[in-house]
Amino acid sequence: MPIRENTFARRAREREREESAATSKRVVFRDQQPTIDEQLARLEEDIRRLKVEFDIYFNGAAKRPPYDTKGRVDTLIKRLADERTLTFAQRYHYNSLAARYNSFMQLWRRTMQEREEGRGPSRRPAPAPRQEPEPAPATQAEEQPAPKTAALYPTSDEVRQQVRANESRLGHENAPIGNRDWWYLVAAIAVGVIIAALLL
Repeated sequence: MPIRENTFARRAREREREESAATSKRVVFRDQQPTIDEQLARLEEDIRRLKVEFDIYFNGAAKRPPYDTKGRVDTLIKRLADERTLTFAQRYHYNSLAARYNSFMQLWRRTMQEREEGRGPSRRPAPAPRQEPEPAPATQAEEQPAPKTAALYPTSDEVRQQVRANESRLGHENAPIGNRDWWYLVAAIAVGVIIAALLL
């Protein structure tokens, strides 16, 4: 049975003719490469996304670290590092993004290491401390003074006593300060004043 000549068949034949004519003169348009500014904006967005994904992972909501996003960011950073056509502003923006990424990587590496070593915060909450019943108030006859514990730092009176004991042991109780000792004292005070001025 012959195929009837209808509009669909004619259009199909015309399309085939146009495609065969177009293949002989076909011009291939490639996707344009993103500009440097677009790449920097994408890098900034990917770093932000990677930080969020690592936070989700460290909080226990994700099973594995976001290595695919990390690989994409690494690739983009390496590609932009080799770029020779960056302007000064673009290079500054790239360097700030690379520094931010490196600081995040160090933080994530330390956190991963702490988790692996068991030092980091665990996913399970710590058990609540047991509440012991408070003892009944004691009468005055039963009260005993608390044992005296050693202080972390000696009092100023104790320090003075130790200095006097050391001076008497060495025989320097009434010895005048020597010229060289005086200059050492002045230099130490001057250094202390300079350091205090720098810190304030």
